[in-house]
Amino acid sequence: MNDFIKLYTLSNIDTEFLAFGVSAMDITSNVIRGRPYGGTALLYRKEFAPAVEVIDCEDPRLCAFTIKTCEGPVLLVNVYMPTNTRDNNSFDEYVDTCIKISSVFATTNAVYMVIAGDFNCSDGSRFDDKFCSFLHDEQLVCVDKMKLNGEFTYVSDDRQHSSWIDHILCSQALLSHVSEVGVVYLSAFVHWFS
Repeated sequence: MNDFIKLYTLSNIDTEFLAFGVSAMDITSNVIRGRPYGGTALLYRKEFAPAVEVIDCEDPRLCAFTIKTCEGPVLLVNVYMPTNTRDNNSFDEYVDTCIKISSVFATTNAVYMVIAGDFNCSDGSRFDDKFCSFLHDEQLVCVDKMKLNGEFTYVSDDRQHSSWIDHILCSQALLSHVSEVGVVYLSAFVHWFS
């Protein structure tokens, strides 16, 4: 199944939702470049469509939209951060992706931000200091770390290792609106979050 079909399928998950996504592959030419899978996507209820503005992040690691709320415009971002390959390039790409998120936020009219996705970062990992700096700089809180304890969101293929690398972040002012956070464990996937 090619990525165009996958993106089309994303829009047909539920008749009550609209969706958009960014493929990790360049599907605009006959020569396919990039990973043979992956990307980011967001779904939202059709009834919210008049309040939603899709943002072109120009990066396959990010997709985003703003939504008008009673608290003011909120930027919602889905992110797939780089994997730690233990080289300078992966660290630089991690920093660059954090900068891109900050830039997207700064160029919108949003007053608050929610970011969810695969941060490829757990406590004490190589990216942890940058992750914490990003939280501080953007005045965000890691909601899942505040509300959960001892969870994991990734399991290695051999089922020998697990880690908590997927997170939900939000502006501090939105924390009072978060009523529940949980991890849904499904046997068919290696990353889980709800």
